[in-house]
Amino acid sequence: MTIILPGIGGGLIAKASAPAPALTVPAGAIAAYSIRKIAGMSVTSCMDVVDSTAATTTIGFVGNLCDFATIASLPQPVVISKWYDQTGNGNHAVQTTAVNRPTMNPGVAPAIIFDSVGNNAASNPAKYLTMPAGVAISEASFSVFFALRPKYALNKNGYFTFNTASAFINMYSLKDLATALAGQVNGLGDMSYATNNVPDLRGAVMGMTGNGTTGTWFVDEASGTFTCISRAVTGGYIGYLTGQSFFAMAADMYAFVVYPSVLSGVDQTAIQANLRSTFSIPTPSIYTKQVYLDGDSITTGIGATLNRGWAKAFQAALSTYRAFNFGFPGQTMAQLNTAASARIASRFNAGMTKNIVVIWAGTNDIRASVSAATTFAQLQAYTSTVKAAGFKVVWVTMLPRTDLTAPMQTEWTNYNNSIKGATLGLSNTADVIADVQSDPVIGPFAAASDTTLYCNVPGDNSVGVHPTDLGNTYVLPYIVNAVNSL
Repeated sequence: MTIILPGIGGGLIAKASAPAPALTVPAGAIAAYSIRKIAGMSVTSCMDVVDSTAATTTIGFVGNLCDFATIASLPQPVVISKWYDQTGNGNHAVQTTAVNRPTMNPGVAPAIIFDSVGNNAASNPAKYLTMPAGVAISEASFSVFFALRPKYALNKNGYFTFNTASAFINMYSLKDLATALAGQVNGLGDMSYATNNVPDLRGAVMGMTGNGTTGTWFVDEASGTFTCISRAVTGGYIGYLTGQSFFAMAADMYAFVVYPSVLSGVDQTAIQANLRSTFSIPTPSIYTKQVYLDGDSITTGIGATLNRGWAKAFQAALSTYRAFNFGFPGQTMAQLNTAASARIASRFNAGMTKNIVVIWAGTNDIRASVSAATTFAQLQAYTSTVKAAGFKVVWVTMLPRTDLTAPMQTEWTNYNNSIKGATLGLSNTADVIADVQSDPVIGPFAAASDTTLYCNVPGDNSVGVHPTDLGNTYVLPYIVNAVNSL
């Protein structure tokens, strides 16, 4: 890269930019995986990739960067069969099953792509890597740090598992509304933790530590505690939870570092800061405005290909906001209302100049034959809760879907009319409405049958429920304009 600077006498001179720095982490890691060279470590290989001809190529580093040029030159697509442990301990993370291999994006924002969507069925295999038995830790003494960028909301997504035979340490987010609020979860392993803090859409530094009887999880500046159990565990997965078909990860990952001990507070602060600066993940304190995007599968991004949902595009359209996607598939307005206080209202930040909630839900209520009046009352109650905390609120009108009966269609119309006819700015009503249903292309009821605009999930047009990539481009401006007006 060359930077052009003013020269003497008004001319221009070229000056080479400083080389990309290595990632610096505290000493003592048992395994350290990164697309950036890690300072002071001996391994010079970054990953093994398999191209479309089934040939395997070992990719090293150019300076401190993974050799993305070589990856881009290979017959595409390219998948990853091994992510090298740079510590010299030989604890390389591998994937021997072709369909489960993550991919590599050598483009503008290079990262390892764990592009899992939904379950790990044969038609939709999870993408993950397996850590070997040499990654041996105690549940009561360990540290894990990683940096990633979400694709969907990262709801119902598993970040890692330790112990491949029976999951003893897990970290995942928003399994569902109930467990997200309950904190530590039984049933997936003694130290499974469902954090109800999803990452910032622009990226996050995350992790978990075990320290005697008390452990800590963190997602950027948010954190929580859980009870530790003293037991040895070996091996594990990056991007997958043992035996849990719906807990694979949809994210771009930059680095994953494991310690068999608890780092000091100074070292924990240092590695988090270094991960953030090395991979250009914004520091939370730079933002003065925040927005929570709450709702169901349409907000999550189901229907669009990865990174093409309206909520994901929102981050680029309103880059001055810290944006969190709390959409969760299948949720009803009634469920969202019940969870509103702990899940959303508690996140009001008085230090922000703007605190906004975009709530888009109700379609699952109407589909379940709940009346428009009841669904609208739940929306109003939800709004009362979050506005009492100090949030401004955006309501979004309901899009059509092909699986509504005639009576349901009537309730769909009534629900939208209730939103559009409400007096705005009251304690239980929105401050502004994003009327996506009024759009002449995507809004009419007949539009749901247009498979270029709606689908069930990508490649499945059995029902028109979720906006496609194209459909989301019609949705986004309404919501952006509504937020901008507040």
